[in-house]
Amino acid sequence: MKYLIFFALTVLNFSIYSQSLCESQRYLTEVFSDHTFDGAIQYGADDPYGLVSNQDLFLDVYQPLGDTLDKRPVIIHQYGGGYLIGWRSEPNIPTFADEYTKRGFVFISIDYRIGFNPLDANSAERAVYRGILDLRASLRFIMDNADTYGIDTNNIFLTGTSAGSISAMGQTYMQESDRPSSTYGSTLEPSNLGCVNCTGNNNYNNQEVKIHGIVNNWGAVIDTSIINLAQDPTDNVPLISFHGTNDNIVFYDEGSPFSFPIFPNLQGSFLIHKRLETQGIKNKLVPLVGSGHEPQLLNGNITDTILKHGCQFLYEIMQGEIEPIVGDSTVCYNDEKTYSVPFTNGSRYCWEVTNGTIINQNQNQVTVLWQTTGIQLLSVNEINYLDVNRERNFS
Repeated sequence: MKYLIFFALTVLNFSIYSQSLCESQRYLTEVFSDHTFDGAIQYGADDPYGLVSNQDLFLDVYQPLGDTLDKRPVIIHQYGGGYLIGWRSEPNIPTFADEYTKRGFVFISIDYRIGFNPLDANSAERAVYRGILDLRASLRFIMDNADTYGIDTNNIFLTGTSAGSISAMGQTYMQESDRPSSTYGSTLEPSNLGCVNCTGNNNYNNQEVKIHGIVNNWGAVIDTSIINLAQDPTDNVPLISFHGTNDNIVFYDEGSPFSFPIFPNLQGSFLIHKRLETQGIKNKLVPLVGSGHEPQLLNGNITDTILKHGCQFLYEIMQGEIEPIVGDSTVCYNDEKTYSVPFTNGSRYCWEVTNGTIINQNQNQVTVLWQTTGIQLLSVNEINYLDVNRERNFS
């Protein structure tokens, strides 16, 4: 007589990174003790505000010390400072670099051109556009040098604080058609700043580089309507935002920076979140209740919050779409059944079974002999080429 065996398939989500074949918590917690540093690498040059000669532009690369992966995700950081002040190693950037690299990311901090006339709204718009141009130039350089720095170009993430986040979102969601008219030349600054992909350098054949996610720290956009999947499907870039609800420099909802009316009205993280929700774009808003601008400088817990939620958000992006396990959900006593998940090059697969016997296993596929009645358990843990666990549940 045969007895029906009902079983559930689930996934063991291992949570400790080690040398074990079936365990990894890279990106979610510290798995490296230190990092290497390569500083002052020139990625481009361009005309700065107020000067005739070109300004050389540099970046710093931080990498996990002792890492054995050939390809790692990269986080590219642009400093804050209202497009008037700042530098690529200003306070808190080395802290972010250290924390992200300990979790297994490559971290790159870049220069960009700063300076504008605070009494001229056109000049301020042009400063933002320069920041976007320089960020795009750095991305093209990174694409051409990905092998040198062990970067996985399928996982390029942007971050920054204040002005840096404004540039990150501007370069990601803005197209050539979205350029402010001031960037073609204004009364006091008649020079054309150039197209969005053709200044600073000629790397990557001047192509736009695909971004896979953004960590926005108290940034804003000129108008959330530029995020429009119907007009531009490439706007589908996940974003997590951290923003003080009492920020009076870059407002949480909407307003002119510093409440100075000469500056254009900007829409902050709250309105960006609402727009992404209506567009169906993966996003998360973490309100820093009661906090003002750049709160991490006075409160280290803010940095911890950014790392905790930000790394989890990026981790989910790197997991990608997770296809279900394929196999029969109802079998008979003494049946041999085969179960599988799609094969991914570079992944390793660890299967476990309770009250059954794995009689054959070939990476993403197992054959199980079911010899016990009742509810059984089959589990698999796939760790992809980035050392990311990919969870699966049978349905």
